[in-house]
Amino acid sequence: MSKYFIVLICMSFLATGCGTNSTTLATVRGEKITLKEFEDQFRNLPPAYQVMLTTPAMKEKLLDQMITEKLMIQEAIKEGLPRKKEVQERLTLLKNQMLIEELIKVKVFDKINISDDEAKEFYETHQTQLSQAFPGKGFDEIKQDIKRMMMRKDETKTRLMFQTWIEGLKKEAKITKNLTLLGSSKKEEGKK
Repeated sequence: MSKYFIVLICMSFLATGCGTNSTTLATVRGEKITLKEFEDQFRNLPPAYQVMLTTPAMKEKLLDQMITEKLMIQEAIKEGLPRKKEVQERLTLLKNQMLIEELIKVKVFDKINISDDEAKEFYETHQTQLSQAFPGKGFDEIKQDIKRMMMRKDETKTRLMFQTWIEGLKKEAKITKNLTLLGSSKKEEGKK
């Protein structure tokens, strides 16, 4: 895990205990950092990381890191880095990866139904590990997290759903291949 990713995770904890308003927490060269921004990031973090942010001193250190990040972004923009071809290519790759991940979530993971009873059974069987990952939280508070864990654990069912969905997409699409560019003796293969 990179240092930068850890810093981003830690910065997200600043939202602990904050209201849901857009009160300005800091201003960096006229650009605001709001409490709401911290809350949004905080909600997307695993509960195990949420425990890390408990004291005002930790929050202040993390705020300083957020300010540093904001300054670095501003400098990158000032230097014209967002217009560089390499940066644009990487941004496109990241955007495409995020779109694919969200699409798979919607088309595969959201379609897998795990009953509350199944989740409760998993909770009871793995209570020791879950209490470490989600300290002080009961079943109802972590039920959705448990269901997501169970979906990922049942890879066979998930993989089958994914493969069926992809095959359906391929059947519907017009696909052509120029296999000679790959060294094949076939000139071109087309579907639909």
